[in-house]
Amino acid sequence: MGTRPEAAFDAPVFLPSAGIPPPAAKLRSALRFDWVIAAGAAAIFLSLALWPISRDEGQYVAATALMRTGLPYRDFAYLQTPLQPLLLAPLAWLPAGALLVVSRLFNGLCAFATLLLVSSAARRITPSSLAALSVIALALSEPFLLAGSLARNDALPMALLAGAVAVMCRTLRESSRNPRPWLAVGLLMGLAVSAKINFALPAAGAGVFLILRTRRGDWRPLGYCFLGGLLGLLPTLVLAAAEPHRFVFDVFTYSLTAPQQFLHLTHHRGRLWPPRKLFELTQLALSSLIIAGLVAAVADRCSGKVERLLDLMIVGGLIGAYLPDPAYSQYLVPLLPCVAVRLAAALGRVRGGARTAVRALVLVGCGLGAAHIGIDLDHAITRSWPLRDANRQGRTVAQLADGRPVATLSPELIAGHDVVLDRGFATGPFLYRTEGKLADDSNGLGFSPGWQQLDSYFALHPPGAILAGAELRPFPPVHPKGLDAPLVRWAEAHHYRPLTLPGRDMTLFLRP
Repeated sequence: MGTRPEAAFDAPVFLPSAGIPPPAAKLRSALRFDWVIAAGAAAIFLSLALWPISRDEGQYVAATALMRTGLPYRDFAYLQTPLQPLLLAPLAWLPAGALLVVSRLFNGLCAFATLLLVSSAARRITPSSLAALSVIALALSEPFLLAGSLARNDALPMALLAGAVAVMCRTLRESSRNPRPWLAVGLLMGLAVSAKINFALPAAGAGVFLILRTRRGDWRPLGYCFLGGLLGLLPTLVLAAAEPHRFVFDVFTYSLTAPQQFLHLTHHRGRLWPPRKLFELTQLALSSLIIAGLVAAVADRCSGKVERLLDLMIVGGLIGAYLPDPAYSQYLVPLLPCVAVRLAAALGRVRGGARTAVRALVLVGCGLGAAHIGIDLDHAITRSWPLRDANRQGRTVAQLADGRPVATLSPELIAGHDVVLDRGFATGPFLYRTEGKLADDSNGLGFSPGWQQLDSYFALHPPGAILAGAELRPFPPVHPKGLDAPLVRWAEAHHYRPLTLPGRDMTLFLRP
């Protein structure tokens, strides 16, 4: 299969067919694409309503709530770069229960924006029918649904990166010599990194692309992109400069140390073995368009500017997906906008066995994503609706705690203006489950106590109430009864009064 010249794609996409004038063909194509976008939106918001409440949501919802009275790193621990709580600070005035719901809705809107931006980029470089297939495959990818459903920090940077990809595709396809669009590209990618540091590696791929293009003697795109990137990183740089030690501990020390420590303590160190990580990442990628996109990119021999850019960003995203320990679906999210557009670009060119393989992999990814929604829907119908239960529990805790500070490993359920969260548990179970020097450093910086330090911490900060029940999964040998067990033991030893909450099996212990 020879290289197809880039000029071949400058021909109009919509060719007149028998009896149908070109404007009518364009209208029909646009209407079909509107249905695709509507179907993608339905998948996002259905998944958002159905996805079970996750411990991963805790630190993000808590950080938003705590923005009423403080800032990340200075006043409470936040294990990510800071853009999301800064941007969502106005939501801090929502009541308990509602804050979780609205945080999820915000991420759903970011995921929907990603669909629109990816479709815009894809339709500039490929026929609408192929762009539509790629958009549907993206909307039904499990990492995409996770990003758009949970109140984590994946959807915001995903939308920002998709915006950068859309601007770059437009600029490169039009062969514009105006360097100013690259300022917007840098700004969007810098903001994405300020929302989640994992997005730095796809952004680095775009930087490599611009560096290689400077061989033609034009440094302006690289300079504008670098300047935009600095502007986008300003929220992170300012807060890091204000609290450098706490910033380094939260964003780097914890991420590089704590997951490995916990896996060793719970005898799951096998998940750190590189071949097993690769196997788990491949399994997770099968529930998305990523494997199909990678196969299509390898089989596609077109070496146009857009394709080279996307390939470099995908390489950066693959490195970024592998680096964190252990392998999780959310680490694939930075790949999604680049892979979706690259898949759309390659679909019309791959032939033979590669074409069959790509189509089969797209079907597998879409099927697994749709199955996830179906499983969650069945759970909601036969058992309970997760957001309804969480909203009810948040309101109940707000009434019962009555302004007293609440310590919990599940702050996502109760964060809001009418609940006083114990700042020591702002990261939920994550800093709390550490041991040794890591726990001592966390406690010394004024962050969460480790589970072994509860007595000394509560002696200084006695809670008005303790909420437990979501962290009952056993982690032998150190936590055979779950991470909540030390909190429950402390509450019982100090004669706190237990009250069972409606919905999930949660217990609120009130100080006598």
